[in-house]
Amino acid sequence: METELSSFGAVEPEIKVPVPPPSSDMGTLFKSELMSKCRFFLPPETAYNCIAELGEIGAVQFVDLNPDTTSYQRQYVGDIKRCEEIERKLRYIESEIVKESIEVTEDATIATPAPAPREITDLETNITTIEENLKEVSDNFVSLMRNHLELTEIKNMLSKAELFLTANQLSGMDPPEGANNLGLELEKGEKGEEQNSMQLNICAGVIERTRILAFEKMLWRVSKGNVYVKFSDIEEEIKDPKTGEIIEKAVFIIFYQGEALRSRVKKICEGFHASVYPCPDNAAERRDMMCGVNTRIEDLKTVISQTDQHRQRLLLAASGSLRENYVKTRKMKSVYYILNHFSLREGQRVLLGEGWMATSDIQDVRAALFKGGEDSGSAIPPTLEKIPTVEEHPTYHKTNKYTAGFQSLVDAYGVNSYREINPAAYTIATFPFLFAVMFGDAGHGTIMLLFALWMIKKEDKLEKFVNSSEIFKIFFGGRYIILMMSCGSIYTGFIYNDIFSKSFNIFGSHFHITRNFTASNSTPLNLAESFDIDPKDNMSYTGTPYPFGVDPVWLTASNSISFLNGYKMKISLIFGVIHMSFGVIISVWNKVNKRQYHSIILEFFPQIIFLFFLFGYLIVMIFIKWILYGANYNGQWSEHCAPNLLITFINMMLFKNDPPDPTQVECHVDGVNYDVFMFGFQQQLQMFLVLGG
Repeated sequence: METELSSFGAVEPEIKVPVPPPSSDMGTLFKSELMSKCRFFLPPETAYNCIAELGEIGAVQFVDLNPDTTSYQRQYVGDIKRCEEIERKLRYIESEIVKESIEVTEDATIATPAPAPREITDLETNITTIEENLKEVSDNFVSLMRNHLELTEIKNMLSKAELFLTANQLSGMDPPEGANNLGLELEKGEKGEEQNSMQLNICAGVIERTRILAFEKMLWRVSKGNVYVKFSDIEEEIKDPKTGEIIEKAVFIIFYQGEALRSRVKKICEGFHASVYPCPDNAAERRDMMCGVNTRIEDLKTVISQTDQHRQRLLLAASGSLRENYVKTRKMKSVYYILNHFSLREGQRVLLGEGWMATSDIQDVRAALFKGGEDSGSAIPPTLEKIPTVEEHPTYHKTNKYTAGFQSLVDAYGVNSYREINPAAYTIATFPFLFAVMFGDAGHGTIMLLFALWMIKKEDKLEKFVNSSEIFKIFFGGRYIILMMSCGSIYTGFIYNDIFSKSFNIFGSHFHITRNFTASNSTPLNLAESFDIDPKDNMSYTGTPYPFGVDPVWLTASNSISFLNGYKMKISLIFGVIHMSFGVIISVWNKVNKRQYHSIILEFFPQIIFLFFLFGYLIVMIFIKWILYGANYNGQWSEHCAPNLLITFINMMLFKNDPPDPTQVECHVDGVNYDVFMFGFQQQLQMFLVLGG
């Protein structure tokens, strides 16, 4: 198990690579770096600082010397849990900051180093204090908002109840008119006990609007229709104390009779999470209660405002150091994670570790270890020694912001073996070019170019938002690839004379179209009418080539597809065979470096012979056809005698010969059928190439 300790700062520090004298073993863009396996001897008191310094240069890939030990049995598991707890507190602080829409400030120009061991306790104490203060203020704020919510609901309940009871004359001991809707008939008895038994009970409260229908149905079924319910929406904005989301609620007033329904109504209100508040029967008591509620609400608003201001001050202060604390905590966690890869030796007096690094970076690693030991003040310096090994070396390529995108593109298909030729070096040229051959449009290429230039110009600002979107991360990482592809697309777009799928007459056409048309009743305009361009027509073609690219008149002709597709297809075949041949030839370099000379004989030669004898021959035929045959030529070299290369290649593989066309007399010269073969010994040559390939 191997772990890479990369640059873990908020801003990646620049890696200083020493420039050794030229050597054949030196790693370049064309080959991976020469790697060495080294052993670290670190005193426990200097281990933290040394690993922190190595993390800043990101030049070592550490090897786990405790592969059979579980994560809970390692030496620094307690420190990692401590860092995870700090991260949890930072996530809580960040969630509160995001909830209040406060911008998190950070200075990307200042690199944040890993905290020193003596600073870890102060960092933990500071973050814990911020979290406790925020929790206390937030809990108080939520409690105040909950009280404010209850008082607001009581105020709305009293106001709605006052309007309803006054309108229906239900104040005091007067008989309500609403009782008629219930089928209840109130009569004044002569005795006080009878009058009290016939009196209606009132239950008032607040419920969410989404539960009104189910709440009303449940009351009707349980009471068997012996209740009267009145609802009224609350227009005032009500927010949830915890989430801050707006809640739509309504006031309800329930009229019922008897003690039996009292408990049932109470249970239904509890089941639907309805808030029930006392509602006095007397109008004067309701007005007194309303005045008291309004006074409490005003006082509560003042307290809430002051609490919110104090909370905002705490969050603003925390936002200024949030990113810095995140970086410090994660660097500290990474250091302890790497230290768990070391093993204690010599009676727990030294930490022993191993790791891979580029040979050219050994001096930088030694300097980082020396600096870490010097900062810790230890009398015993850390030691690094190179150890010989026969195990497989890792592949490492040094890249910059321009070559990193191409290297990632190649690594997505597969990482080359150690010290093999790096395909990314050639991909820098071939990938944008082959893309441009397929995507030849100067207009769309210009849009890609502007997009790539914008990302390159704003790369320092955009780098902060890379991790926010996976798709944007891909685009931003390949911004230089897009730049090269767009330049190639613009070039091939001019070659194809294709700008937003339209042709431009830049240099003037070399064809003279003599077609004139005047629309009339006898000769109406026919938009579907087509015409062909014939290059052998001396009246329409001057015989001189177009200065750059394709003549614009071709895109208006009906035979443009056959001309352009044939041209592009042959060009694609030529580039494809050249590309494959280049890859096969380059493989010889790897075989020579690995001293696999038998592979050159048994693998390379069969591959290159097969490729050249078949597809290389096809490419040669394309050039021969372009050179020998022409529209203005006569005899056996006229366009009518040019054989079809696809049919020729198929017949070549099947050892088959098509009979000559007897109508093409001019194609049969000196016993050679030039409508079937381009030269006399072509049939024998093709048989030799197929058998040899």
